[in-house]
Amino acid sequence: MDIRLLHNRIKNFDVISLMPKIIKDLETTITDMNRDQLEAGFDSTGTKISSYHPYADSTIISKAEKGTLTNNNPDIVNLHDEGGFYDGMFLFDMERGIAIDSRDSKTDDLRKAFDDSILGLTKESLIELKPFLSPLLRIGIINKANGKG
Repeated sequence: MDIRLLHNRIKNFDVISLMPKIIKDLETTITDMNRDQLEAGFDSTGTKISSYHPYADSTIISKAEKGTLTNNNPDIVNLHDEGGFYDGMFLFDMERGIAIDSRDSKTDDLRKAFDDSILGLTKESLIELKPFLSPLLRIGIINKANGKG
């Protein structure tokens, strides 16, 4: 490849422009990470969800009957009952990044009860995400250098 051609392809290249596609490619991974945090009982700040308020006794009984307690532990508030909140998770673009939301009808009520931080990744999860980002970023840069994308 001619070095001038390569130079022209990458001289004004903005790596950030690759991020929307990369993030979209990782949507399942990112929302799975959020579900895993919630299943363990933590919000995106690393705060135990039960610290907002623990389950009521009637909720513990109902969740035990349904089998939706995390490790059969009623002290872990996981926000999982029928699965609609977890299943409805998706990513959307914001002006300065991305955010996680859920299409479930109970999402606004859960936010009011437990704070907006129930949706999002902890610092630890963001660190775990880095190995997924690197190969996709490398592929995007190589494609740009080769005149693709």
